Amino acid sequence: MVDQCVTLSMVGKKLHMVMCGKYKRINIMAANTPRGRKAKGREFQNLIRKKLLEVFPQLEGDDIKCALMSESGEDIKLSPSARKLIPYSIEAKRQEKLNIWASLEQAEKNTKDQTYPVLFFKRNRSKMYVALEAEHFFDLLKKIQSIDNAP
Repeated sequence: MVDQCVTLSMVGKKLHMVMCGKYKRINIMAANTPRGRKAKGREFQNLIRKKLLEVFPQLEGDDIKCALMSESGEDIKLSPSARKLIPYSIEAKRQEKLNIWASLEQAEKNTKDQTYPVLFFKRNRSKMYVALEAEHFFDLLKKIQSIDNAP
């Protein structure tokens, strides 16, 4: 006869499991730890990088790089050839509660010459969104309309 006794309990941020008298502690990397938050941010940056490379297949993998979590400046680093195609300074935020104004200010502060600040943001179980200056958005719409109306 097999004894199937299992007891789970949370102690602090660690999950403890007792299986038939044998004790085992299981570490869970939660997003409320610095390591977990950095991992989520890194994953989000990699998603943005992947999407940009899909949109611009002529670029090489080295043309778009993710910044290190401790690095200041743009979150997505672009080579000169990538910068010609993507004239944006990208800030990425994956947070449940986002201070949109502080994030936009950070994006503007990190903007390089002749680029536009853009903020990518997402929270758990939601879509990814982008925020940019309204005037730039309207300029993009005008460009799209002129292309659509071209002979």
